Amino acid sequence: MSTQRAAFSELHVYAAAGYVDLVRTCLDRGDDPFSMDIDGKYPLDLAIENKNHEIVEMLRRRMWIYDE
Repeated sequence: MSTQRAAFSELHVYAAAGYVDLVRTCLDRGDDPFSMDIDGKYPLDLAIENKNHEIVEMLRRRMWIYDE
């Protein structure tokens, strides 16, 4: 799990913008869903804030976060 903070990553941008296929591509190539941006937010946080539900579920599965 990474705690490295970048201003933003492609994964952050795509998760916020709702680009499902590009988020999938980033994850498939090994981008870290636990990376934080400069504000301390994960790509999942940005997807939730922007109501990108399909991306939220995709990231939760990759991060092993399940609602019970």
